[in-house]
Amino acid sequence: MKPKELSLFYHNYKFFPYEKRFALREIKSLLQPNSIVELNNVVSVSGFKNKEAIKKLVYFSHAEIEKLTIRTHQYHFENGPEHKTKTKRQNTRYSVHGLHEYKGKFNPQIVKALFNIYGINENHKVLDPFCGSGTTLVEAAHEKISAVGTDINPMAVFIANAKIQALSVSSEQLTKCRKQLVQEYMKRIKKIRLG
Repeated sequence: MKPKELSLFYHNYKFFPYEKRFALREIKSLLQPNSIVELNNVVSVSGFKNKEAIKKLVYFSHAEIEKLTIRTHQYHFENGPEHKTKTKRQNTRYSVHGLHEYKGKFNPQIVKALFNIYGINENHKVLDPFCGSGTTLVEAAHEKISAVGTDINPMAVFIANAKIQALSVSSEQLTKCRKQLVQEYMKRIKKIRLG
């Protein structure tokens, strides 16, 4: 029986060399293939073990196998629900990561890739002793991994807690709050114009 063949397509933006190395290590860890061949922006994989793990790959937008296209979770995070590639730059502000421009934070893709490379999953606990604005904690929450973070900077702790709490707010609650804010804003604008 011929081993399964898979083509993986990188996201449509430039990568740092370490990100390409992470991408290949993710493939080895998650898919455990017989072979990996990298040509330009496509990686050919044969004899892989776990088709569901394809969706967890961070540095690839999609995979093609037997005329089937499989989008990665990261593609959906970075491009939103309308599934249109919006930019040619890596999106590091998806989910709640864009709530604050904390100096020194690192790309959430790195965290997710490291989780994949080292096999961290919902059965593990993660400690981030220098959590900053909570990038690791947010990515852990997305993957249903139990995580704890500490930081000496009280502002960092505040931001990290705000991000984690924001993840528990439903889209319905956000929509309701947005409508209320717009209504209140329109009332005040009307008063200013009339008075």
